[in-house]
Amino acid sequence: MPSPTQKRTDKQFGFDYRIVEYEKVHNTTDEEFNQLVAAVDPKPGQIILAGMDGYGSVTKWLLKKNMKEKTQPEIYVLDDSSVQLKRSEDNIPTIDQKHRIQADIRETPFKNGTFDTVVIKMGVHEIPKEEQLKLFLEMNRILKPEGKLVIWELALDKETQNVFRDVIRMKDKLAGFDKLVQNRYFPRHDDLTRLFKKGGFIDVEDYYEFYPRLSTLVRKDELVSKEHKQLENKNGTLTKEEEVQLKQLGKERAKLLTEYARKRVPVELRKKMNYKDFGDDIQFSPKKIIMLGYKR
Repeated sequence: MPSPTQKRTDKQFGFDYRIVEYEKVHNTTDEEFNQLVAAVDPKPGQIILAGMDGYGSVTKWLLKKNMKEKTQPEIYVLDDSSVQLKRSEDNIPTIDQKHRIQADIRETPFKNGTFDTVVIKMGVHEIPKEEQLKLFLEMNRILKPEGKLVIWELALDKETQNVFRDVIRMKDKLAGFDKLVQNRYFPRHDDLTRLFKKGGFIDVEDYYEFYPRLSTLVRKDELVSKEHKQLENKNGTLTKEEEVQLKQLGKERAKLLTEYARKRVPVELRKKMNYKDFGDDIQFSPKKIIMLGYKR
C-alpha cells in the first residue's frame, strides 16, 4: 500500500476511479433532491437529458415523480465515464441501454432541439474555467425552443472560493485524482449567472439555495477509492487484509485532510463558512444553488 503522502506517477485519474456515493460525501438530503425535481418539473412525454449524471442519482429522482403516471418522461443519461454509466445499470435499471450515452457534455451527439429540459447536478465545476461556457452553449443547442436548463452547483463568493478550492484540491491530491486537481474550477454565484446569459438563456432564476455540511472525515473511503478500484480490476475481489489496509490508509489520509483544512480556513471566515472543529473532523458549509434558465 502507498503511504498517505506518496507521490503518484500514474496519469489517468478521474471518475473511473472515484467510486463513491456522492450523496454521502456531499451530505445531500431528500429535500434538496425534491427541490431539484420541482425545478425540473418532469412531465409525461417530455424528453429530458440528465447530463453528467454518472450512476443515475438525478434520473432516479426524476422517475420517482412520475411513478404513478402511465407515461414516463423519456430520460437520457449522459456521462463521460463508462465506469459510472455501468454503475447506473443497478441504480436505474428501467432506463434503456440506448439512453445511456457516454460523451463529453461539451460535445454531445444529439441533434439541435432534442430536449425539453436538461439538468446537470454538480457538473459545471468539473470543467476547466475556460471551457465552461461551451457547456452552456451546447445545452442551448440541444434544447427545444423555450426549453429549460437546470443547474445544481456550488455558488461561492470571492472570500470563500479559493479556500474551498484549496481544501478540495488537497483531498484530490491525497486520493490521487490528478485530473480533477488540474481541471476543476469551482464557480462563484456571479460566474453561473454570467454563463447562463452568455449561453443564450433568459429568465434566469435562483430557484433554491442551501448550505450542506461537508466533512473531512466522511471522505475517508473516497480517499482510497482509486486503490480500491485498482485492486478490484486486478483481482476481482479484495482480501480481508487488503480491506483492513485500505481502511487504515483512508483514516490516515482523512487525518491529513483535516489538518490541512484546520490550517487553511482563515479564522475570519470560519463563522461565515459555519466551520466546526471536532478534532478528527472539520466540517463547513459552502453555498450551493439550483438555478434555471430558458432558451431564448
